[in-house]
Amino acid sequence: MKIQFSLNLRNFLISINVIVISSLLFLFYFITTKLITDLENYTFNFFVSISNYLASRFKNYIQYEQFQALEIVVKQELENNKLDQNLIGIYFFSNDKKMILYYSIAPNLNLPLNLNDLSDNLKTKLIKLNKKKYLLVYLPIKQAIISDIEEYQTVGYLITIFSLENLDRRINFVYFISSVTFGSIVLIYIFLLFFLISQIYFPINYLNKMILEIKKQRFKLEEKKFLFKEFSNLQKAFLEMGKVIEQQLIMLEALASNDSLTTVYNRRAFEKFYNAMFIKNNMYKSLGLDASFSIIMIDIDNFKKINDTYGHDIGDKVLRNLGIFLNSKKRKSDIVARYGGEEFVIILSDTDKIDALKFVINLLENIKENIKIPINESFILTITVSVGISVFPYDSENKNNLLKIADENLYHTKTNGKNGVTIILNNSKVLIRNKEELENILNQNEF
Repeated sequence: MKIQFSLNLRNFLISINVIVISSLLFLFYFITTKLITDLENYTFNFFVSISNYLASRFKNYIQYEQFQALEIVVKQELENNKLDQNLIGIYFFSNDKKMILYYSIAPNLNLPLNLNDLSDNLKTKLIKLNKKKYLLVYLPIKQAIISDIEEYQTVGYLITIFSLENLDRRINFVYFISSVTFGSIVLIYIFLLFFLISQIYFPINYLNKMILEIKKQRFKLEEKKFLFKEFSNLQKAFLEMGKVIEQQLIMLEALASNDSLTTVYNRRAFEKFYNAMFIKNNMYKSLGLDASFSIIMIDIDNFKKINDTYGHDIGDKVLRNLGIFLNSKKRKSDIVARYGGEEFVIILSDTDKIDALKFVINLLENIKENIKIPINESFILTITVSVGISVFPYDSENKNNLLKIADENLYHTKTNGKNGVTIILNNSKVLIRNKEELENILNQNEF
């Protein structure tokens, strides 16, 4: 069993960015902590070295109890900052832990001392007083004993007091520099990230939308400019693909809508156009506007005899030539379709009965001259047609009934000598065959 994982690009980028920023934060935290630890260790070791120096320098004063001289020297050292400005106080104790001397340059400095911390080993202690931090260094003062085996004895104790204000300033400065550096890197990263998103994620997202639009058969696609040439090439390919698909759909629509033999619309397409025409004219009529159109039903006379006598190939030529002829006579707003077999139908937009009759009479008088099928060297086949007309809204405002009336009028023509057109005038069917008969009817004001 295979398990497939699907990862959204946006979620993937967000996850990567969270990991990167978290890693940067951890890295800066580690570096900052290491810097501060090293700074503290260096400072504390430096303070211890100063304490060792003082113990070495003043041990003779302690050993020989020259306390007044010791006080003078200590005062000079501290007040003149000869050692370190962070050194603010010194305690001297005898070897029995009795205080010999205390001197401080910090006023009102009263630090809690634990004499138990005085021992033969070095000790450091960090204390906080009045929101300030101090480092206390407990150091034994030892003097070498001259003998065959080198030994040392403790002659006193030294406690040095160091202010950590400068160290705190340095630590705060490290935090500040680290924060500024981290913030700057994150801002630069975010800027680059948004830049990459705008140049990678958005193009991919737009190309995905293009595919969806093509899938929905919406081919009016906007061409955008991309920074990377690969996306531009991909967009160009999608646009070309959309054009090809659109052309293929047009061809398929034509194949689905057109009759393959006659190249005019088929019955399915006719019904679609007829429904649209009917809806449009009904809407115009409801708004009080002029609305009319005509249905022209045409049937080839004696078509079965043509097929039986000359063969279906000749019959197909007749159908094809008639379709071409009818298409050549219509206006852009009209529709010509093969309704079935040898029957054609025309929708004439914006026409009344006079317009429809004039159009049909013109067809009848030109068919013989325009449709000629050579059978052999001595005979050319010509045809005639029978026509039935119905006009919206004069004959009917019902969609099905309007077609039925046109078909009935066609049948009336075929059963009354063919080669003519039947139309309803003054509630009666009238058969007309040529211009003269049409002129007579027009002069009699039968409309």
